[in-house]
Amino acid sequence: MVFLSRQVYGRLHRLRKMHEGITHPDRTNKKNFIFRMTWHFYGRRRNCYTIAIRAAQKMLQRASKNRHQKKINMKALWVQRITAALQEHQFEYTPFMSVLSEADVQLNRKVLHDICIYEPRTFQSLVEFAKQRYNEMGLYDAVAPVPSGIMTRSMFEKGEKIKAKREIKRQKLGQKILK
Repeated sequence: MVFLSRQVYGRLHRLRKMHEGITHPDRTNKKNFIFRMTWHFYGRRRNCYTIAIRAAQKMLQRASKNRHQKKINMKALWVQRITAALQEHQFEYTPFMSVLSEADVQLNRKVLHDICIYEPRTFQSLVEFAKQRYNEMGLYDAVAPVPSGIMTRSMFEKGEKIKAKREIKRQKLGQKILK
């Protein structure tokens, strides 16, 4: 049997010992595994085993962290693009999503993002549906302009105090006239 290198001979020798009952893990496979992960690094991080181990562990930690961060970034991107598309239709993101969830429309952010980019007419119909439901649900009353003759808390702010007092006087005068 011809051995081309000492490394191959050592590996075969260890394998023979493992079959005889002496268990030694194949260290070269372990080292090769690490070196295969760090082949693209620069300098000693790729050549020295102990430094390569640390570099590989750090690389795997960063990969795990970045997989999570990618999900967060994509969600932010989808929200931003949906918001921009809703601004074209004079509607806001939060009420749009709440209306869709209450109407049991099973579309997530990713699908809505794709619809608003590639199918603008479908997205426009969704916005029209959401506007209609938004007005029906009674949320419009909280945002709608205040009709005359009704006092609200906003009238008691700094600039509105005088107007509120005048309105109260007008209401009292109107009640006296009716009696």
